[in-house]
Amino acid sequence: MLLLLPVVGFGSRQAIHHTRIHPEEWLPASHPERAEYLNFTAEFEGHDVVLISWDGCTWDDPKLADLQSAFDKPDDPERAKYFEEIIDRAVSGSSLMDRLTAEPLNLEPDEAAERLKGSFIGPDGKTSCQLVVLTPEGNEDRTPSINAIIETAVEVTGLSREELVLTGPPYSGSVIDEESILSVRVFGGLSILAAFLLCRVCVGSWKLAGVIGGAALFSQFVALSIVHYSGIYMDAVLMALPTMVFVLTTSAGIHLSNYYFAAVAEGDPEPGVTALRRGWRPALLATLTTAIGLFSLAISEVQPVRAFGIIGGTGIIIGSLLVLALLPGFLTRAKINVRETKVGGWRDRFLGGMADWVIAAGPGIALMCLIAMVWSGMGLGSLKTAGDIPALFRPDSEIMRDYRWFEKNLGPTIPLDVVIQFEPDDEMSYAQQLQILGAVQESLNGIEGASGFVSAATFAPDLSGSGFSLLSRMRRLNQRLDEDTSEYIDEHLLVEQDGVKRWRISLRASTFNNRGYRAILEEIRDRTEAVLGEWDVVERPDRAEYAGMMAMIQKVEATILVDLFWSFLTAVILVSIVLMLAVQNVFRGAIAMLPNMFPIVLVFGTMGWFDIAIDIGAMMTASIALGIAIDDTIHLLFKFKSGLRDGGEVNTVLRRSIVSCGIPMVMTTVVCGIGFLPLVLSDFVPTNRFGILMCVLLVTALFGDLVFLPSLLGRWSRRKPKQDEPTDAESETNSAAEPAAS
Repeated sequence: MLLLLPVVGFGSRQAIHHTRIHPEEWLPASHPERAEYLNFTAEFEGHDVVLISWDGCTWDDPKLADLQSAFDKPDDPERAKYFEEIIDRAVSGSSLMDRLTAEPLNLEPDEAAERLKGSFIGPDGKTSCQLVVLTPEGNEDRTPSINAIIETAVEVTGLSREELVLTGPPYSGSVIDEESILSVRVFGGLSILAAFLLCRVCVGSWKLAGVIGGAALFSQFVALSIVHYSGIYMDAVLMALPTMVFVLTTSAGIHLSNYYFAAVAEGDPEPGVTALRRGWRPALLATLTTAIGLFSLAISEVQPVRAFGIIGGTGIIIGSLLVLALLPGFLTRAKINVRETKVGGWRDRFLGGMADWVIAAGPGIALMCLIAMVWSGMGLGSLKTAGDIPALFRPDSEIMRDYRWFEKNLGPTIPLDVVIQFEPDDEMSYAQQLQILGAVQESLNGIEGASGFVSAATFAPDLSGSGFSLLSRMRRLNQRLDEDTSEYIDEHLLVEQDGVKRWRISLRASTFNNRGYRAILEEIRDRTEAVLGEWDVVERPDRAEYAGMMAMIQKVEATILVDLFWSFLTAVILVSIVLMLAVQNVFRGAIAMLPNMFPIVLVFGTMGWFDIAIDIGAMMTASIALGIAIDDTIHLLFKFKSGLRDGGEVNTVLRRSIVSCGIPMVMTTVVCGIGFLPLVLSDFVPTNRFGILMCVLLVTALFGDLVFLPSLLGRWSRRKPKQDEPTDAESETNSAAEPAAS
């Protein structure tokens, strides 16, 4: 362990310092949406655009023209070299207005501004912005790229950073990267501290808490180092990984410690050995089921979710094995002051009273819980996903303020592209193709939630109308483009290869649209196909293509929902098999799964009923919560099974099991819950929601294990007492003589 510490320490440090999020890489390259996006970026350019503006920024503002020049031709040679590496191109409302009002179009300023409304010009016809397209290298290391762009804007405009307004996928990604680092360093640190202090309260010894905390911290380092050495970057999904590994390893240590406390209370001369003998099997089974819950995420097609499951499960296994390897030996050699628990104390009285209530009202409790599961289960079909920008950040965050400013003063900000392809056998001139392109663009202009259309038609003469004037304009345009199409190729609006011409229509979708991206995409497809049909364009499967981050987000959202179902189903099946083998009873193992499904069905079904969307953070909680809930179930089942094997009466054994296992179950729930609670402070909504949902699921799982499970066991574990079996009164006397683990 000490020999590995430098290796895992270095790896964990590197993982924390190399954080980035790239949703376009989350899906496999085989997915049609990603394949189309990759093809589009290879032909044209990526959607790695940064938009910059400020209050009072207009297309004729000298500051905007100066900023364009600063990106095109920086005065500083070092900055010029750096910009050449990270910036593909820069364009502003000022530069585009100059182009439209100059030869050969010679448009009036009002007419030119009308063509750029929603993209580079605001609804007022004046407000404008600067757009910077990053290279793949610039987006790869985007935080320094964004900082260099901001620094240049501050120097040129004379405005402060707070006065600038920025949007765009790279900027959003850099903010998420910063939140990821903050979550791991600050909120993760708070989680570790809270879990450690609670562990100290639970075990009553700084030494013992130190050993458990050391094993948990080492396991956390191992998980982070696996991230680094696997070539995976920490991102918004993996930021909860170190906290989870730490608190679950701590939970395993608390459970094993309670076996030791029970052995000490019994006067066992070798409590450490006894604790290991009694606790190793349920501890390993609990670890196995938790790991199964995490490993079930490996079936996900979303790369960071898959990595979270595999690495998290590995970290939990390592942590639990460390606890089993270190704790018994330490407890045997060290002098740990164990608090004596008074038999019949307030905790025993409380748990005993609760056990009596559960036993007496068992059938009613079981029925009500089953009804709640059925009602909640009906809401599962209404679950929806959320992966857009408003679902990622708090409404009052700076980045959301910037997005609202842009939407109000300029237009939508989420990029999307339509590509229209013409083959040589279409026998259409450039002007005819641009006519169709303009007709498609005109048709798309009326879509709610989308605007900012820019294509080659934006910079072409007006090709509407009829008669000699139109034919003359088309002839002049054909002559010019037959000689040179570089003006469109350089602007990434046209790709020509082997006679095939692929024209790009760039548009943007609203960040705050109420329709949903799926509805916008469908309407774009329908309108595009309708226009192509009106122009009697020969139908081809690849005539129109649709690429962009919006399509990727839609696919990730759909994949999240499907993966949530299949990963949970996989975990339920595998854990059920483990439970049946553990208790050596198929029926009892199946019954024991109901309380473990109870928190997931109840919480997620309620979210469906109340139209609360799930995100990528919420998706992971289902399988994790199932694995955690099974831990307490296994410890209670083993205690219950042991009592029945010794010949105890069902109700007596059930009461004794609740009293004996209740305290460590409450302890581990509190430790895990408080350990996840600091994540609620994150401004990144998926992390925030992950923390909230884990706490809610843990509390609901505790109810399932302490109330729902005993009600089922009491109802379906009836047996006739043996002739030499003690009476209820005698059993109660013996139960009182057995101290509860504390």
